[in-house]
Amino acid sequence: MKLLTLTILFLISEVIYGQDSYVDSREKILKGKIHDTLRTRIYIELAEYIGDESEWMRYNKLALNLANDKLQMAGGAERKMYLTVKANAVGNVGYYYDDHGNKKESLKNYFEALRIYDKANDEAGKASILGNIGVVFTDQGDYDEAMDYLSKALKIKQKYYPDDVAKNYLNLGVVTESLGDTTSAVNYYKQALITAKKVDNKTDMATAYNNIGTSFFNRKKYKQSIFYLRLAIHNYRANNDEPGEAWAMGNIGSSFLNIGEIDSCFLYTTQAMEISDRLGYPELIQSISEKLARVYSSKKDYQNSLKYYLISVKMTDSLNNVEVQKEALRQKLLFDHDLEKATIADKRKKELEIEKNRRETAQHKRREEKKRDSQRVLYISIGMIMAVVFGIIIYNRLRITKKQKLTIEDQKLKVETQKGLLEEKNKEIVDSINYAKRLQEAILPDKTTISDYFNDAFLLYLPKDIVAGDFFWKHELNPNELLIAAADCTGHGVPGALVSVVCANALDRATKEFELSTTGKILDKVTELVIDRLDQGLEGVKDGMDIALCKVNLKSGSVEFSGANNPLWIIRKGAEEVKVIKGDRQPVGKFDGLKEFKSETTTLSDGDWIYLFSDGYSDQFGGEKGKKYKSANLKKFLLNGSMNTG
Repeated sequence: MKLLTLTILFLISEVIYGQDSYVDSREKILKGKIHDTLRTRIYIELAEYIGDESEWMRYNKLALNLANDKLQMAGGAERKMYLTVKANAVGNVGYYYDDHGNKKESLKNYFEALRIYDKANDEAGKASILGNIGVVFTDQGDYDEAMDYLSKALKIKQKYYPDDVAKNYLNLGVVTESLGDTTSAVNYYKQALITAKKVDNKTDMATAYNNIGTSFFNRKKYKQSIFYLRLAIHNYRANNDEPGEAWAMGNIGSSFLNIGEIDSCFLYTTQAMEISDRLGYPELIQSISEKLARVYSSKKDYQNSLKYYLISVKMTDSLNNVEVQKEALRQKLLFDHDLEKATIADKRKKELEIEKNRRETAQHKRREEKKRDSQRVLYISIGMIMAVVFGIIIYNRLRITKKQKLTIEDQKLKVETQKGLLEEKNKEIVDSINYAKRLQEAILPDKTTISDYFNDAFLLYLPKDIVAGDFFWKHELNPNELLIAAADCTGHGVPGALVSVVCANALDRATKEFELSTTGKILDKVTELVIDRLDQGLEGVKDGMDIALCKVNLKSGSVEFSGANNPLWIIRKGAEEVKVIKGDRQPVGKFDGLKEFKSETTTLSDGDWIYLFSDGYSDQFGGEKGKKYKSANLKKFLLNGSMNTG
């Protein structure tokens, strides 16, 4: 009855006092005697509601400490509630660090919150934290990780909360646009728009329109940008979101400026400046002032242009000062947090020591009583059985020792015999594999001959298990044309090596016996030969290979490429990104829906680099966290190398 009464009081406080006194009314109720579960809920709710950073941190700590204290004894639904509050509080700390630029601590707390939400089986919380982790990786420029976590968040939302996925689509759009895939980004923004319209969420609708308009602006499609930014402004106004309205007005003003419509640009930017002055947001004022300075400059009104340029500079300095103040506040809050944590830990340690001493005293007392009882029985019996026991022990030990000695000697002989057999077998196997290695190397091209055709070339071939399923191949069509390939056959070690022999032989036959010179036709013929060779037994073998095959014209610099699941990477001289020519998404071998391989041609210039490879390098695990290297890191590594070599 008490819980019901307090809940009704909360509702009354919101109706009577309004939002401004919401915190005060709940503070008054907290001072009363209420159940800890309700108190915990109130703390975390206040942490979500309060805008003041120091007060927000105080209530978040109270919620976290109370949840930690009560989790030890809680069970069932009550335990799940405390776990959810704890995860919420830890996630809030992660958000705090994220907002203050400490991405490392932010991710640490987000992952801890994710673990607790998982323990509480709270899918909504998991989806929210996964999305936050994805945003942090986006801010750090780690777009592969960002896509992974944002996609996981979207998957959960689509399953359990299909009407609440607009922000997930928006975040995925930002990542894909950062990766340069503008088409996919706009598709994500439009998916967000559809979902937001379905539930009439004008905030998400406005953000989607704004992102689509900004995307068109970045592609210099200013008229399309203006169309969507106007829709964004309309929805920001409908939602009374003045900061969003001002940002969108500034963006649309830039679009008008770029198409030469100065009056329209002036109209929107001055309205944006009016809102910015009223709100007093330094970042907003700085951005709009900079735009107005450009507008007045284009109107040849240099006095006003200088005025707004100086405002922009002043706001930039102000923003820098705000960041310094934020850092000082963050250090203070961290100190207070550590101090409070140390006090709680010290108190808990003393309680545990008192409890430990009490238990040890009781145990000692029981042991002393039991010891006195045992001694009475022992003293009565010991004289009667001593001689018999000693005699039996001595006789048994002599008999057992003799038997054990014979057993040990027999077992030692057997172990040594088995060891010799195993060593002999192992030597035979290793010798066979080493011989197989020499045979496999015999079918591979001489590594040094690759350099005969190129000014600067390298080859990295490091089999993991002596022999490998990966191999490289070359064939000279004529003095000006050379075929080169890097292939990854099914399997590892000896099985992979056997498949590599079949595949290398098929490449030789396709070029020499059938005299094919087009890369796509070569792979079609190799597929036919490999299937024919591996499908002769009673049970068809579905092994084959992934391959990147190039025909390089050494005179003209043209490159013709075909691939089976593997790509060709090209780094142009001075480029800051890798050009990827993808192969067909099918292997060389048995495959449902097998199609003819495509050929794609490009032209190289002096200083360009081409790379052919299997997945061996990018699939390596290592580093401090033992994570997979991945193709994104390989691209960064190769780009850095190409820049250093020119």
